[in-house]
Amino acid sequence: MSSNPIIRRATHADAIAFYKGDPLYSFKGYVVELNGDIAGLAGIYYEDGKPIVFSEMKDTMRPHKKAIAKTCRLIMKMVDDLGRAAYAFACPAEPTSGYLLAKLGFKPTGMVGPHGDILVRN
Repeated sequence: MSSNPIIRRATHADAIAFYKGDPLYSFKGYVVELNGDIAGLAGIYYEDGKPIVFSEMKDTMRPHKKAIAKTCRLIMKMVDDLGRAAYAFACPAEPTSGYLLAKLGFKPTGMVGPHGDILVRN
């Protein structure tokens, strides 16, 4: 296992490093850094005025369950602070994403978007 994960606020430079270019949307959120590399990125961006919760991680992040859980708690605090509905997509490539989103209080809307099932948390 690699060194201890560092969880901190994300910057634009972090997003560029993670995506190897500019992200599609500006966002507020957190990164998890392992050995100087951005291993995970999570936050909230806005699409058509609606807050969208997202997270992505590299395989190097997967063994760090405590850091994943802590980052989830930080993001859900951001969602709670919004004071309004937030949306998320259950990623078909991540088999447990639907389960995790349900555990975090997201419910199906019955709609499917280009990224998967659309869920909402009020």
